[in-house]
Amino acid sequence: MSALVFCGLYMIGDPVSMLASPEASELEREAIRRSLGLDLPLWTQYGIFLSKAIQLDFGNSFLNGESAMRLILERMPATLELATLAMFISLLLGVPLGIYAGLFPTGLGARSIMGGSVLGFSLPNFWVGLMLIMVFAVMLGWVPAGGEAQPKTSVRLS
Repeated sequence: MSALVFCGLYMIGDPVSMLASPEASELEREAIRRSLGLDLPLWTQYGIFLSKAIQLDFGNSFLNGESAMRLILERMPATLELATLAMFISLLLGVPLGIYAGLFPTGLGARSIMGGSVLGFSLPNFWVGLMLIMVFAVMLGWVPAGGEAQPKTSVRLS
């Protein structure tokens, strides 16, 4: 998988064009290429990547220059919390609904459960996520949309 992603980055274009400003000269682009080792053959770059990855050295973030591993570890608690909550909810809902659908396979409820399940597997995750944000954060206001809880205010027309 790492080889596919590594090679895929080169299929979408030159990585330097994504890192350098549009006004950068060709000399500046070559300096970036050299400093990041992008002037080396692809197989050599991949070998360097693998040897550093084995040592858990993922380099620095292009955005802020911090250690990528530190950023990963910094966000790990929230990721584990979300994964645990998602697993708990899926077990709490999925097992009883699956048992119900198995016991009454021809009923309307079971067909609805199966239809919802097929729909859930068929839709892209990013789209489902956006729609859930729209419903629960924007429309219902159950969860904060801007990172902080916003008090609900109502306007009364007199």
